[in-house]
Amino acid sequence: MDESLVKSLFLFRGMAADRAKVWLGDERIFEKDFERGERVLPSDQYLPCLGLITRGSVRVEKQADHKHVPLRQMKKGEIFGAAALFGGQSYVTVITARAKTSVLFFPQEFVKDLLLAEPLAAMNYILFLSDKVRYLNEKIDFFTAGDAKDKVYEYFQRHANEDGTVRLTLSLKELSEQLDIGRASLYRAIDGLVEIGKIMKTDNGFQIVNIQSK
Repeated sequence: MDESLVKSLFLFRGMAADRAKVWLGDERIFEKDFERGERVLPSDQYLPCLGLITRGSVRVEKQADHKHVPLRQMKKGEIFGAAALFGGQSYVTVITARAKTSVLFFPQEFVKDLLLAEPLAAMNYILFLSDKVRYLNEKIDFFTAGDAKDKVYEYFQRHANEDGTVRLTLSLKELSEQLDIGRASLYRAIDGLVEIGKIMKTDNGFQIVNIQSK
């Protein structure tokens, strides 16, 4: 176990090193390895857990109407599974290993005991959930945006670096699926944004021309 990585988990933020070490020694925490293309699950049966990626990367998809909609890619140090904790009845997304991947799982009962025993961990969890609510509100604003051009520009703004550089982790086909627009509409939207001077195409992706508008 990479203790420095695990201690960076939001639950342990600000916790004294000796206290964190005690909790990280809990036998309920376990790690699993996954091969490329394998679905990332803590067990064969539904088991609500937080998952911390300790090696490799995963692809996150939403399954709806018999199709998979790509949401994002996650890498070492990122966390998933919060939506399955405390009242969830099933996994809300499909997570697949993009390479050889290892995940450290924190079962719901462990998280519950940690939150009850450590007020700081409980506050960290509240802050984490508050960030999620804000993110979901932004998503609602995004999906209620106007035409395809508005959706694409909004997406680019949300995924741009501070200098306005946009490096896509999804293919354009996957991006069109995530934005719920046709591939032809996506291409036209990108071309339209270039034509009116809002973005530029670069060798590595795109560049927002006026980053102040982000």
